[in-house]
Amino acid sequence: MPKRTRNFISPDGHWRISTSKGAIMESRCQCSQADKSKEENEATCNLCRYTKELAELPNLPEEVYADNVLVIEHDTSGTVIEFNALDALRGVDCKNDPVKVAYAGKWKASRSSKTTADAMVVLQPYDWTYSTAYKGTIPENIKEESTSEVIDKKSLMVREPILFTETINLFADDFGDNGAVNMTVRIRVMPTAFFVLQRLFVRVDGVLIRIVDTRVWHRFGQNSIIREHSSHEKNVPELEAEIRKKSGPASIAKIMYNEEQLHLLVPYLNIEGPHIDKLVLPDSSTATSQ
Repeated sequence: MPKRTRNFISPDGHWRISTSKGAIMESRCQCSQADKSKEENEATCNLCRYTKELAELPNLPEEVYADNVLVIEHDTSGTVIEFNALDALRGVDCKNDPVKVAYAGKWKASRSSKTTADAMVVLQPYDWTYSTAYKGTIPENIKEESTSEVIDKKSLMVREPILFTETINLFADDFGDNGAVNMTVRIRVMPTAFFVLQRLFVRVDGVLIRIVDTRVWHRFGQNSIIREHSSHEKNVPELEAEIRKKSGPASIAKIMYNEEQLHLLVPYLNIEGPHIDKLVLPDSSTATSQ
């Protein structure tokens, strides 16, 4: 699958939105012999780059979309905001295994190599659900402030024309058929604003379900962006009992295992947040002087 790139300029002319989508990253090194002879800091294939940058992470997810990226660039301030798999995976806990379940060791062992040395590396504790608090890659020239402002959800419900929309997969895994994790980012641009939803969905069968959302909203003409981050979670036995009580046993599969309709699931989960901050864009004079 060749990489596909799309570009869009916002109606106010100040934002350039770019998306790239490609195939799942290869599981084997794609470097030529000439590439391998280069210095370590030279560009290499995606697998080598991820292995180097995420050296402490024992395993990568089964599906990593290394070429997939959302880039939002502001022309006058030079601000560039990105959403990509590499930075998302930097937030995974490489030292601790927070989900202690009976099949975790078996799952890890099935993915380790035959050698004792490799098995010891792969079997070190880490968060194999690939949960991350990643909220996008924000440049240093943006000032982050706590705020009482919120995303104008009423305006998002107005039937405005959708000028540009895209959904990008970042990574996914099925935990050896014991659940699922996937991280996606979606953007839509209307005449008055753009809105981004990045969602991490985790389901460990029989154990827990977790949804971590980051929402980014900007109204054109303003000098700031509102970012909202929240986490929803509940263990499966409690979740099944609550769904059975409120909606009947026949609804359990429909609500818990339909990833296309997570809005049915979210009300049943415990929520942490939302944590809201304002991303203040530097003015053009500040950006120019930096």
